Amino acid sequence: MHSADIRLLQQPAFELRFPSFCAAGHALAFPRCGRAVQLEALGEWALDYLFARALLGHDYGWPTVLASHQRG
Repeated sequence: MHSADIRLLQQPAFELRFPSFCAAGHALAFPRCGRAVQLEALGEWALDYLFARALLGHDYGWPTVLASHQRG
């Protein structure tokens, strides 16, 4: 198996996307594995995830689960 094939297998099939109320096109998206976002896998993005959750209903809307754009 080539390294590109392995990379595709490791990419999550879905992402959790928080739409922005303040700026169109500035949604925050995070990889989702199974039923949960893996905070330890997010690294420095974990703070962005917690920020989006803290501002639900104010700056960010309720998240939706979408097919990941990384796959293809």
